[in-house]
Amino acid sequence: QVEPGGTLSLTLGLDGSGGHNGLLVELDYDAQRLEPAGFAAAADGRASIALPAGNLPVSVPVAFRVREGAAGTANVRIGGLVFDLGGRLEPVPAAAAAAVRIQAP
Repeated sequence: QVEPGGTLSLTLGLDGSGGHNGLLVELDYDAQRLEPAGFAAAADGRASIALPAGNLPVSVPVAFRVREGAAGTANVRIGGLVFDLGGRLEPVPAAAAAAVRIQAP
C-alpha cells in the first residue's frame, strides 16, 4: 500500500538467457493514479524504458509517484519487450502485471 504523494518502487524481473544489443521495456500504467518517476511517459498511461546491451536475466527498477487525491487500486503492466538482436528488432509480447492498493492518508 502506498499513500498519495508517495513513491511506488517496483523491480521487474526479466527471465531468460542470452545476450542482446539493447532492450526496450514497454509499460502500461494507471495514469489517473500514477505518474512515472525518473523516466518519461510516451503517452498517457504508456511509457518505455531503454536498457543498454547486456544479458538475461535482468532486473529493471521502476518507480511511480502516486498522484495526490488518488484512491483505489492502480495497475502497472509490462505491455511488451523489444530486443535489439544485432540490429534486428524483435518484439516479444509480455503478460506480467502488478496491482498496488492506494491508501488514503
